[in-house]
Amino acid sequence: MSVPPAFSSARPIRHMKGFPSANSYDQFAYSVRTQRRYLLKLQTRRFLRAIRVTAERRAEATKAGSFLWRAQRGGKTLELPIDGTDETYLEDAPFEEARMKPLRDLATEGRANPKGIPYLYLATHRDTAAAEVRPWKGGIVSIGQFRVVRDIRLVNTTRFSKRGSYPFKQPNPTRREEAVWGDIDHAFAVPTTPTDNESDYVPTQVLAELFRESGFDGVGYRSSYGRGHNIVLFDVDLAEQVNGFLLRVKDLRFDFDVEDRFGYSTKKPSAT
Repeated sequence: MSVPPAFSSARPIRHMKGFPSANSYDQFAYSVRTQRRYLLKLQTRRFLRAIRVTAERRAEATKAGSFLWRAQRGGKTLELPIDGTDETYLEDAPFEEARMKPLRDLATEGRANPKGIPYLYLATHRDTAAAEVRPWKGGIVSIGQFRVVRDIRLVNTTRFSKRGSYPFKQPNPTRREEAVWGDIDHAFAVPTTPTDNESDYVPTQVLAELFRESGFDGVGYRSSYGRGHNIVLFDVDLAEQVNGFLLRVKDLRFDFDVEDRFGYSTKKPSAT
């Protein structure tokens, strides 16, 4: 079984001019969420020009025939005959192939796609795809194995990206670029929830459309839930399903970090 190539850790190409600030992504995101979304401000247009240039340093190819994975919570129920009797029994089965791809005319809002424009969300590992749909313990997940139908070119947001905080002094251009792309990678990886405001998705949707306009077939970014990466393909026909099966969730695990910034003391010790 072939998978997309490992993401490179080579050093980036040096450049003379790039982003004016390590916080350039945050400034862009604020602008398109709350100020101008269609006729963009000059600062936003300059940011997108810098993204177009630096995206080329993060271009990676995935060969035709590579396998990716997609998951959907739930499955369908089949009524099957019991051999030698007139009785039947019910059995869970994975969704059919048509159900494993987004509806072309009724696509819901996503991290990369606007409402009504379908993109295909996949993962490089099966269990990562399952974890991304956030199933519940004991629940079932339909899994589709997809094959890439032709060579494709992706923007890898994890490449030469490293989030950083620079409150007092801006770093050199290379570090600024790494920080901006670290924020972009993080923004794509943030899980979507039913309570999200649709404007939360606007910055990453704008970037996805820029990547598409620049000739890329999709974007890859780290997963918040498992190993490997998530991949969004801008054309849902760039991958075809070759297998489908069912997973049942045996266990869920959570890791927590204490955020001391928002801690407080009580007069009496807590029981836990």
